[in-house]
Amino acid sequence: MNNMNEKMLAALKQETSNKLPKELEIATAAHKRELAEAKERHRVAVRGLEQRARELEAENRALLSGGEQAKARAEVREKEWRLKVEEAARRSREAEWKMARAQEENKKVVQVANKSVEKVKEEYNRKLNEMKNKCEQSILKFKQEKTLLEERLKKAETELKKESAKCINEVLSLIHICRCRRIERCRSRWSPYH
Repeated sequence: MNNMNEKMLAALKQETSNKLPKELEIATAAHKRELAEAKERHRVAVRGLEQRARELEAENRALLSGGEQAKARAEVREKEWRLKVEEAARRSREAEWKMARAQEENKKVVQVANKSVEKVKEEYNRKLNEMKNKCEQSILKFKQEKTLLEERLKKAETELKKESAKCINEVLSLIHICRCRRIERCRSRWSPYH
């Protein structure tokens, strides 16, 4: 019975340990991928803008030496560059907002997973308690049956002793009848008159 209970407990543990970590792992992996992609896009955008800014600065220097017309073109390009920097900053803020949102979603997923783990633990403890109660009931029933069997055994032993005494009396009576040589009928302590 103990082996059966141990096998059931092992199966229950295996089932609960396989369910939740897979779901949590899948959700966490998805959020990590989204975060990594957002970070990578942000890095690429910043690198491109920095490179373009350096190019524009070099061009501005070259144009400034060329006079007023070059100066005007440089101002236009500087405005373009500022607009692009603002766009990059906006994208960066967007990426940060997405990252924060992904982290919040990840926290929610972790909370849901923790609740699921708690539920599974409660279910496991409930089943374990049920099994303990069943085992205790089985042990109690076994003890009651053992007591009944012992009582029946004692009763049978008592009846066997009575029957053996009766058989001994009958055997002694037969021995007396077979050995008795009297002419008149006698009555022994073992048998009626013969």
